[in-house]
Amino acid sequence: MGDVGGDETRFGKYTLVRRIAAGGMAELYLAKQQGPAGFQKWVAIKRILPDLAKDPEFVTMFLNEARLAALLSHPAVAQIYELGEQDGSYYIAMEYVEGANLRQLTQMLKRLGRVADARR
Repeated sequence: MGDVGGDETRFGKYTLVRRIAAGGMAELYLAKQQGPAGFQKWVAIKRILPDLAKDPEFVTMFLNEARLAALLSHPAVAQIYELGEQDGSYYIAMEYVEGANLRQLTQMLKRLGRVADARR
């Protein structure tokens, strides 16, 4: 990845603006795609964690996730724009949906007493 100034980092045709989240297998970034005549589109980039990018089992799971997600078409599911490879690692470019994630919503509802704990 090449630096573009500030906290932004160039990642192929995208600019990673900030990391949104990281999990056990991948990290998610807010990114922008820029084009001619001032074109700009906000996207989410999900990429395999660097230490797992060389593990064939994790790569297979990541690719399977991308294939399955690309089959889904529903207003409540973020659209997949691209499965790509950059710097020796796969990534998924998808629709960026601004707002709270499911974990944040569930925690808020629990605090308000509006949802039962699923572990009970």
